Amino acid sequence: MLRASDLAPGLALGTNVKLADDVVIGANVVIHDGVEVHQGCSIRDGAVIGKMPVLAPTSSVPRTPPGQLFLAKQVTIGTGAIVFGGRIGRGAIVGDQAHLRERAVVGEATVVGRGSAIGRDAVVGVRIQTNVWMTSYSVTETTSSWAPASSRRMTTQWQEAARCFEAPGFVAPAASAAASF
Repeated sequence: MLRASDLAPGLALGTNVKLADDVVIGANVVIHDGVEVHQGCSIRDGAVIGKMPVLAPTSSVPRTPPGQLFLAKQVTIGTGAIVFGGRIGRGAIVGDQAHLRERAVVGEATVVGRGSAIGRDAVVGVRIQTNVWMTSYSVTETTSSWAPASSRRMTTQWQEAARCFEAPGFVAPAASAAASF
């Protein structure tokens, strides 16, 4: 059950929410039941966190609870982001208008770019660029970066990532492969 709170303008706060004393909360934020937010976190305007999913009667998605949402220290949740239950590691950033589904795990210092969607039960340990859709149950490695494949700049970005990470066996796809995704 949500109730109005005087901690921030327009804040709606659920029951059993744990907020550290120094959490910065923007206007019109909704924090649902059972969310745990640690020191140094920032939740920007219009974010909705700890939300329960709404599923159609015909949905094939398992009806398992989304689990408690846990934000480690120094996490930033961007403007308009929607985050269901899951774990977000220390120093991670969930960009503006990003969506994290049930039980998603975001690693320490990981960035989920603006408008990206991370499916349920996915594990993210890398930088996710703007407008990426990562499907449910996906697991990323710590030596890669995800970005929209429709971009003509992808080959250059993959080549730069390969140089930065110097990952053995990393091969950048050809421009034609990047355009065909």
